[in-house]
Amino acid sequence: MFAPTNEAFKKLPKGAVETLLSPQNNERLEEVFNFHVLPNSQPEFGLEQFTLLRTATGQFVSIDYKNKVIGGAGFTATPIPCSNGVIYLIDTVLTPTTDDLFQRLQKDGRFTIFTKAITASRQGKTFQNMHGLYTTFAPTDEAFKKLPPDFVASLFLPENDERLEDIIKHHITEGTFAAGKVPGVRSLGVSDVTPQSVFGQ
Repeated sequence: MFAPTNEAFKKLPKGAVETLLSPQNNERLEEVFNFHVLPNSQPEFGLEQFTLLRTATGQFVSIDYKNKVIGGAGFTATPIPCSNGVIYLIDTVLTPTTDDLFQRLQKDGRFTIFTKAITASRQGKTFQNMHGLYTTFAPTDEAFKKLPPDFVASLFLPENDERLEDIIKHHITEGTFAAGKVPGVRSLGVSDVTPQSVFGQ
């Protein structure tokens, strides 16, 4: 468990704690709570080997335990061992995201051409599907700049609709894959792990 201290809760906007504790927000409170819990216990040396963790909500949170950082929070004090797990104290309340893949790409700012291509290819429904888990390999605007400008422009022509759709489908795969070690998640770069894109290759 990653437990925010009382000081962490004081950092929240005025009225946020009261809102969370309101009976009509029970589902949101449960989501926030479960975002601070892992489905299994991890010792400190275990946390050091991971770059992402999957919380009890099913969502992922980044971690760099060697530098004492998880999500937007920092670890404080010494972990507290318990009979059924470990409590790690953190200085900020972690907030589970409500963004889907497409929304996250849009907000990031590095993927303006890719998100434009997703929309033009009519594949937004895949990136916004909240009923499954996906991994996207998202080319940045810098990646697109490596291609000939005429080629990129041609992808958005009506006669190349199918080609653009195929390219976008080849940048997303069903299921989750990790670039590093994540407990319970298949890791990329392992000989028997080969993601298959929605395009089918």
